[in-house]
Parts: sequence; C-alpha cells; structure tokens
Amino acid sequence: MTGDDAGTSARVLRVLPHKNKIVVEGVNRVYRHMKPNRRNAQGGRLSKECAFCYELRLHRARGYGALKAILEILADVEGLTLTEISQRLQRTPGSTKDYLSWLEDVDLVASKQKRYSFTDPLPEYRLVGAEGPDHRKQFQIAVAVRGEVIAEAGGTSKKEAEQEGARLALEKLRSTN
Repeated sequence: MTGDDAGTSARVLRVLPHKNKIVVEGVNRVYRHMKPNRRNAQGGRLSKECAFCYELRLHRARGYGALKAILEILADVEGLTLTEISQRLQRTPGSTKDYLSWLEDVDLVASKQKRYSFTDPLPEYRLVGAEGPDHRKQFQIAVAVRGEVIAEAGGTSKKEAEQEGARLALEKLRSTN
C-alpha cells in the first residue's frame, strides 16, 4: 500500500470488480464527528471502511489493461489455471504469470493448487423466479458462493431480495465457521 498506509498489510473484506473497487480492513476509513443527540447521547467519532479504488494502483502499474482483464476474467469464472487465463487474454503464459504475481502481491488474487481466484470468494446473485402481476411482483433470488447455492430469499424488488439473500448467506457462513 502507499501513502498513509504504506507498509501496512490488511485483509480484503470485499472485492467489487465491476466497479474497480475493494474494501480493505482498516484502510481508507471515513470519520464523522457527531454531536450528542437523542439517538446517541454521548456523541463522538464514528468511522467506517470505504471502498478503495484499486484502479489507481493498477493504472500506475505497467500493463494496466491486462491486469484489469485478468480481474474481469476471474470475476466471471474463478479457479482458472495460468494456461486458461493466458488463452482468454490471448497472451503468453510467461507474461500472464507476471501480472498474476503482481495481483498476488497486493492480495487481490490467490493461487491454490495452481488455480487462481479472488482472495475472498465473490457472491453471485441469481434470479430464480418472478411471480405475480407487475404491480405486486415477488422476486426469488439464490445466493451462490463458488457455484454452490447457500441461501435463497424473496422480496418485492430484486434489490430487496438480494439484500435479504445476502443477510441469510452471511448468517449461514458465520454459523459454519
């Protein structure tokens, strides 16, 4: 990491590849000072982690386009080998390995048994069904991690169903660990 966080090693909490952002534990925190009020009698300083735009880091690196393409490929299909990634990029395995090594150095990608994937698994939201008239439609969403459905939820909008599915999936993941 660079800037105020230079030399810091931290855990990636979430990867948002389509937005070119990641949320890193303890990095890029936003602070807000609150006066005492009815909900918070003491007041004080609130903080939260914000999405850190890794596009700036990638842009500084040589081969920005290839790095971004690798992340997009891994967002679609995880667990690819070096050969499979290089074929999709239409590059040699040697140059692809250099880019993958750099992504491993910044903890965005991990290699396990010569297969590359994001450090933290990405949830996938699938629309299972939509029933009812247009003005009262009910959406059913399945949440999958690494291809395995771990939760299903419904709601009056896709967003509501996805949020409920994410909550149920998180509960299930926490209870298994």
